[in-house]
Amino acid sequence: MKRRDAIRAVMAMPAVTSIAVAKVEPDDVIVLECDHALSAETAERIQRYASQVWPGRKIIVLCDGLKMRIAKANA
Repeated sequence: MKRRDAIRAVMAMPAVTSIAVAKVEPDDVIVLECDHALSAETAERIQRYASQVWPGRKIIVLCDGLKMRIAKANA
């Protein structure tokens, strides 16, 4: 699958509610959030497609409205 086709496949999936990206750096982790429940099969499929879009990056799929945030302390 070509990168463009993988991007279209991910964006066309109704389970993905949004993908927000400013600039993806080599060590970044891609977090995909969904507001509703996903089957394990659907989450794996989303993760597989996203891995084709962003090869070599860690991908996390969150569902049921679960959000992941990290607060960093000032140095």
